Amino acid sequence: MGVTTGKRVLSIDRYRGIVVFLLVATLPMYFIDAFDFTDPFTTHIIEDAFLLVPHYAFYDLIAPVFIFAAGLSFSLSYAKTKAKLGNRAAVVKCVSRGLKLIAIGTVLLYFGEEMIDDIYQTSAYVIAGLAGLWLLLWILKLAIRRVIAKILDVVLIILGAFALIVGIGETIYLLITGSLPFEHWNVLQSIGFATLVTLVFHGLKPYPKLAVLLVFFLVYALVYQLVGYNGFVSMSHGGVLGSFGWGIMMVAADLIGELAVSDKNQMYLVGGILVLTGVAGYLLFECNKFSVSPGYVAMSVVLAFVVYAIIGLFDFWHFDNGPIVSLGRNAILIYIIHMLAGTYVGIYLNYYAYVYNADLLAYFGIALYLAILFVAGYLLNRHRIYLKI
Repeated sequence: MGVTTGKRVLSIDRYRGIVVFLLVATLPMYFIDAFDFTDPFTTHIIEDAFLLVPHYAFYDLIAPVFIFAAGLSFSLSYAKTKAKLGNRAAVVKCVSRGLKLIAIGTVLLYFGEEMIDDIYQTSAYVIAGLAGLWLLLWILKLAIRRVIAKILDVVLIILGAFALIVGIGETIYLLITGSLPFEHWNVLQSIGFATLVTLVFHGLKPYPKLAVLLVFFLVYALVYQLVGYNGFVSMSHGGVLGSFGWGIMMVAADLIGELAVSDKNQMYLVGGILVLTGVAGYLLFECNKFSVSPGYVAMSVVLAFVVYAIIGLFDFWHFDNGPIVSLGRNAILIYIIHMLAGTYVGIYLNYYAYVYNADLLAYFGIALYLAILFVAGYLLNRHRIYLKI
């Protein structure tokens, strides 16, 4: 873990920032009765949701766009590390990042009463303590913070590897028995796993990568048919099996991100192919967010690319410290804050709005919560401070 500075790609930061804004705004609003009018935009339940296309809710797109944004910057990050430290170091950094994302997702899980939950809860306290100590030492500008950062990195990597093994073990148990009494997987772990999947495809040239990606999608669809809906939906966000679906989205984004830098005309051509094949996949296969079905994966790639293409039209606007861009440049930090604070903000605002019979209190509270995050993002971006893992 550390703080870094450097040049960023505005369209990707805007893309990511819009997603982060939707995350931090909609989570607390979900718990507040005064925001019931937004329910169609904050639910995955198809019958109650605002649909972008049949069987695909507006809120179903939030996670795919976040993953797509991560994939867009994958090539840039990998190339930068490779140029500075070599290919082996770039691979190690990518694997470490994937495992650390899995670890962070693990400590943000709800802790149950299994022995494995005790291990995760203890790990969460250790990681929180190390992170707090590192932050204090960073504020004090003491060099020993680098030692703490290394220790924290190692702890996160070990926990991430352990959590991945647990997730795979639970998946095997599910496939053998057909049921799972408990599970330990969530969306951030799926993003970390998708990072590892993307690394496998990264060295390919654009069109071979596109061909292999399409074959990979067909294999995923075949596995989905063989295992069945219940095998995927029994673990949150599709579990380890569904994470291959998230990986397909990230690989597609990596392909687009690489071409966005090298050849934009080719990017639009490849994007058009992804849109056509994605629509075909959506029409041919089941579309269900909860099981990360092939149809959902296909349409997610289509919609995520279309959103990026629209945002890319504003590349002429070079203002690089707006509130949305600032959020996008510290997406991981803001995501963690939203996970830790968003639910409590919503619950307490709803309580006090009910006690005082004042919806205005809830509206003001949400506005203040978002303003604090925007100001924090702005100040961090202004001083070119970005939290990296």
